[in-house]
Formats: sequence, structure tokens, C-alpha cells
Amino acid sequence: MKQIIQQLKKNKGQLNILQNQVTLGFDGFIDSIIRLIKENNDNKSPLLFQEMEEFSDYVRERAGKNFSLEMHATVVKLGGNMPIMANALASFGLKINCIGALGFPVIDPVFTNLNHHCKLHSFAAPGLTQAIEFKDGKMILCQMEELNAVDWPLLKKRLSLHVLIELMESATLFGMLNWGELINSTGIWSGILQEVLPLCTNKNNRVFFVDLADCTKRTTEEIYEMLLLLKEFNKFGELTLGLNHNEALCIYKVLFNKQPEEDTIDFIGASLFEGLSINTLLVHNRKEAIAFRADEQVRENSFFVAEPKLLTGAGDNFNAGFCLAQLMQMNLPDSLLLAHVVSAYYIKNGISASWDTLLEELEKTDSYHQK
Repeated sequence: MKQIIQQLKKNKGQLNILQNQVTLGFDGFIDSIIRLIKENNDNKSPLLFQEMEEFSDYVRERAGKNFSLEMHATVVKLGGNMPIMANALASFGLKINCIGALGFPVIDPVFTNLNHHCKLHSFAAPGLTQAIEFKDGKMILCQMEELNAVDWPLLKKRLSLHVLIELMESATLFGMLNWGELINSTGIWSGILQEVLPLCTNKNNRVFFVDLADCTKRTTEEIYEMLLLLKEFNKFGELTLGLNHNEALCIYKVLFNKQPEEDTIDFIGASLFEGLSINTLLVHNRKEAIAFRADEQVRENSFFVAEPKLLTGAGDNFNAGFCLAQLMQMNLPDSLLLAHVVSAYYIKNGISASWDTLLEELEKTDSYHQK
């Protein structure tokens, strides 16, 4: 922990936010964070479902019968991979261009809570999400009819090709997030490759960060087509792909047309990195993360948070911490460690960290222990 504190102090104030502008796309949701009530007690706090297995057992016991459950909405907030990651990076002072479904033709009031460093470029109404959280994970239910109606021609019409080229031109980091849930995301990627990137004068000095999100509803053909497009982005910069364990397993099955011999992030990650033409691969689960590059492989355990305040968005804050470190040109081990720290802060406090709040908490407490 002393090492990461020293890195944060060293780099605080040295990040040139004018040169390190970031553009992120393309989703946007309004999240309702839900806890399920198992039992109500008179004059006492309700008994909540704590573990996912406890909830699944409850449902299984009632198979073939009707039953109801009461939901307790703990918070209604901005959501989506792009807004949450944008908010996390902006909290550290970076200028963020946000391309997403944030309300159309008027920005939805919930997104006015984004950090003031975020500049919003919206093309559709946001999706609606109910994130049912447990201590060991979450189940997300989505409504996204309007968002799924947006394809590349409509996005280009509503924002203009000129604006899209400007946003790409200024970006040191371009994040393409939530491919898995956005039904027309492959077409949007193709449009950027064919109509935007070739017209940018800054052709190679750029980092692409890709988080696919849940791919399970996409077909094998769709996933394979997306993987081919990933290789095309290498022509315009360096590409980093971030995957959780389930996403990595899904991609492995498509790429190799079989189940992995070992269902571990070590084996799956190493196989994917060898099979994909990308600069950096991140694979993570709740306990650890591994980063792969041509000349190194790095592992870092995550940090234990005994009482999580908010789980939805933890992965986006992990991604933000890693990208922040890369923009500061930190080495791979320190980048992975900072990603874990930023994610743990968010899980523990329910908000994204800034330079000052993160340093203050790390220096005054020893509550951040790696698993």
C-alpha cells in the first residue's frame, strides 16, 4: 500500500488534463439499486437476502407456485458503463467527452449529476436498469428499447460526423464500452473505423480501451465479427481489452470453439492473449486480476471490503483506475494495483474517488487488505 500511496503523491498535479482528454461511449442508463426483502419484522429492520445462493434456494423451493417479494430501492442514480467510468475519471480531473444515451432531445436530469469535467453528447433516451444487489454479486434487469433503436446512421445524424471526428481527434484515450448489451454496437464500431478514424490527423498516438460487458445474449457470429473488428483498431493506436471471468469464458468458447481445459483466469487469459492481436489484455474476477502484454504478465489480488456500500459500477471504476494509471504512464503492476484501489474505494464508499479523498483514506486507515 505504501507503494501505491507514493505513486499517487508523485503523480498528483502532474497530469496535464488538457492533453489527456478522454472520449467514452456509447451507453447510458438510469440505475435503481435494489435489495430484496426476505422477511419483514415489526418495529425492526427488514431481513434482506444476503447471498445469491440464498435467493436462488428461495426461488427454487417455490418452483411451480406463485409468490411475491418486496423490493427496497436504496438509490436511483446515473448508470451505464460509460457514465460511471466517465464520472470516475473526471473525479481525478480529466476532461471527458461522453457519447451516450443520456436523454434526447433534452439531457435527462439524472445525468446533470455527472462531474463538471464531463461534456455530454447524447443521441437517445437512456435505458432503465434495476440492479438487484447481494453481498456476493448482483443481478441486473434492463429495459432499453430506445437505446437499441439507435444504429450508426442515426447516431451520425444526431451528433454529426464532424462532431464525432472532433471528439476522436482530441482523444488520447477512446473507450468503447458495453458492446454486449447494445444491439447495434458492431455497426457503430464499423462506422468509426470506416468514417471517423481515417479522417483524424492524429492517427497513431491513441489508446483504445474496450470493455465488452455481458456478451451472453450475443450470437457466436456476432461475437466473432466483433473480434475481427478489434484487430482493425490496432491500425489506429494501441488497444486494451478488459474482461471479467464470465466475459473471458464467453470469448474463449467463440475463439477456440470449445470449453477451456482449465476454467481459470490464468489459463483463459493466456489463451485469449495469444489468440487476439491486441496490446494489453485484462482479465479479472472478484478476488484478483491479471494483465497480459507481449513482454510481461502481472497478477494483483483485489482488496477486501467487509461491508460493500455499492457494487454496481465497481468494474467501471476498476477500468477508470487502470486507464488513469496508463495515461500517467505508470508501469503495468502499478496500473493494476491502482485499478484495484480505485474500485475498492468505490465499493466501500459508494462514490468515485478523487486524488485528495483517495489519498486521505489510504493514509489514515489500514482497512485496505488484499485478498
